[in-house]
Amino acid sequence: MSKTMTSWTTELTLKQTLSVLDHFSASHARRGGEHGSAILSLIEGKKYAELCSYELPQNEFGWDVSQLINCRQALAFYSKLHPLEIGEDKELNAWTKFVESEVACKQTNQLFRAHANGNVSFLPRVERVFKRARGKIARVLGPVPRIDQLSLRFGPGSTTSIKRSQAIPQNKLAEQPTCSVELFQSPYLAHLFESMPHWLDCHVDFEILDAETEVGVMDLQIDTGALEFVPKNAKTLRGIDKQPTLNTLIQSGIGSYIERRLERYGLGIRDQTKNQRLARSASISDDLATIDLSSASDTIALEAVRYLLPEGWFYLLRATGCRVTSYKGREIKLEKMSSMGNGYTFPLETIIFWALTASACEGSVGDVSCYGDDIICPAHKAGDVIEVLNVAGFAVNTAKSYVNGPFRESCGADYYLGIDIRPFYQKTLVSAKTLFLLHNWYYADGDVDRCQELIKIIPTPLRLFGPPEYGDGHLHSCTWDRKTKRDQRRKGYGGSYFTTYSIPGTKIVSRYPGDYVTPLYVLYTSRELPLLEYSEGIEFSRNGRPIWVAPSDNKSGVYEIVSIYTFC
Repeated sequence: MSKTMTSWTTELTLKQTLSVLDHFSASHARRGGEHGSAILSLIEGKKYAELCSYELPQNEFGWDVSQLINCRQALAFYSKLHPLEIGEDKELNAWTKFVESEVACKQTNQLFRAHANGNVSFLPRVERVFKRARGKIARVLGPVPRIDQLSLRFGPGSTTSIKRSQAIPQNKLAEQPTCSVELFQSPYLAHLFESMPHWLDCHVDFEILDAETEVGVMDLQIDTGALEFVPKNAKTLRGIDKQPTLNTLIQSGIGSYIERRLERYGLGIRDQTKNQRLARSASISDDLATIDLSSASDTIALEAVRYLLPEGWFYLLRATGCRVTSYKGREIKLEKMSSMGNGYTFPLETIIFWALTASACEGSVGDVSCYGDDIICPAHKAGDVIEVLNVAGFAVNTAKSYVNGPFRESCGADYYLGIDIRPFYQKTLVSAKTLFLLHNWYYADGDVDRCQELIKIIPTPLRLFGPPEYGDGHLHSCTWDRKTKRDQRRKGYGGSYFTTYSIPGTKIVSRYPGDYVTPLYVLYTSRELPLLEYSEGIEFSRNGRPIWVAPSDNKSGVYEIVSIYTFC
């Protein structure tokens, strides 16, 4: 086994991967009681489809917590393993889910259009909740911002014209500008160029019409979104709607603006710990419900957003999004407002779900918190919240929503009567890199025996040990090789070094000599930082061209060994 791991990132075959996972999964199943015995039988029979579909009654009282933890871990080795083949057409499943979400959005749009025309009325209690929600959303969002009030910046992801491996701002600035037809027809495009005149100059050819008139002509490409599917779990893929480059610039700015507005009202979306704390508390007190939605971002219907948001905000979001996406050469007119791939989707769904939940629970005692579609509300109000969410077009994922009982989950945290029972999920083929992750998970859990088993699997030349506070590029240990340098010992330094693996980003040197737009973009996006702090972080090539670091896709297998200085 170890001979096949020639480097830290070398992946085993699927057969070898399952051999490793079966061993550790079986060791957990043997400690899982009655359900563990059933799971062990499936492991020994290599019935992976049944393992991925196994329903564990984790919300029942009476569990021996140790058995529950072991059963969950035995199953978690397979449920999110992307390369595992269990007879499912993963892309077809994802496409089917996408189509179902569009059908649901179309029905929601028809409902809200009929309501706007006076042909349909909601129940009085639902009308009251919607009215309160609209007021909350308007208050949190405030006035519609101008384009020059947004922190415009490119995100790290791909666009319809640039692959992720090349998704650096310099390439996005240098390409022929692309945008959706909605953005092209809106006033926001002109405002965008006014905010970045130096960028505009790089793409404009000026023509003299007469002695007093000069006209700038720019070649602008109109594009649709691009639907693609990426790994999610053993059964299906996850849909992402890539956006044209100019759209991503504004969408990111809008998303950041909404995020700042949420923070002003104590609704920050950079920290998941509030939801996690409430989930733990609820698993003990049973006074709060955790609600999860199915395909939340794909069911934000256009007309529901028009109804809930102030008019100016609705037109800003619609104008900067894509109403059409393409998939396998086919163009699809979307019924949804936005989806993953759009920079303002997550803040938008957070404010909508919070406003609807808080309005449905108004006047009751209990916490309300939303992080995306992870919703927490008083348990006795869960029925009212679900009713309003359903009317607004959202479907509750009953398999992951908990109103009563000893189990709660939210924002990647799982609790049974206050005890953390979150398992380790294996998502890719086994490599030394993933074995490091599993080892460190066992180390944090105090499982010394399994840590030793994993170390034996990892080839000796690949083993690096270090303290647990510095990531997972090394095997966590309380004993590790402390290295020092002679000159530092002479100066009285008391710390030492250890080595760890790191996945570096891809450095891309600017292809354009005399490039002044890229440094100006960096200054623009770093205007909140002191100039000195910004300038010290710039890296240039020998001929003075700026160097950008593209996000690593982890597919190249490239890594490096770095030294870290510590007082541990």
